[in-house]
Amino acid sequence: SACCLMARTACIGSLSNWFSAVRPGGSVIVVDHVGPAGDTRELVEKLHRIDPAKVRADMERAGFVFDGDSDALRIAADDHSKNVFDPAIRGKTDRFMMRFKKPA
Repeated sequence: SACCLMARTACIGSLSNWFSAVRPGGSVIVVDHVGPAGDTRELVEKLHRIDPAKVRADMERAGFVFDGDSDALRIAADDHSKNVFDPAIRGKTDRFMMRFKKPA
């Protein structure tokens, strides 16, 4: 999510704005590059990746309800150690997709 590159407080504020903008019962789909578990802000900024568990926690903290995910963009060969713009891996990164709903 674009939010992963913002300061933590700005991220929560942005997600609160998203929550306000989505109609009750509406969905938000998040697609991003998988980062190492427990990643730090510095690592997120360096690699342009984020731990899917952090995305889920942030979305739920903003009030969204997790409503499913998909492995359609998962690439097991990606070891999550390279920047997503590295020519060796660009276009071949492991990505996650999650769907969240705003409660009706």
